[in-house]
Amino acid sequence: MKTNPANLHQIIERAISDPAFYDLIKKDPAAAVIKLNCSLTEEQIKALKAIDYGPLDALPAAFGERLI
Repeated sequence: MKTNPANLHQIIERAISDPAFYDLIKKDPAAAVIKLNCSLTEEQIKALKAIDYGPLDALPAAFGERLI
C-alpha cells in the first residue's frame, strides 16, 4: 500500500493539537489513523507503536505545563 506523506503530517499535527487523539495514537495507532480517514503503511503503523512516548510525555513537566 502506498501512502500519501500528507497523511503522516496530518496525523502528527492532530496528535500535537488534540490531547485525546495523542492518547489514542499511543494506545492504538491503527484506530487513530482510521479516525482521521488516512492511510499509512504497516511499517508506519509499527513505527508509531514502537515509539517510546515516555520522554514526550515528560517534556511538558520541564516547562511546567502540558504541551500536548
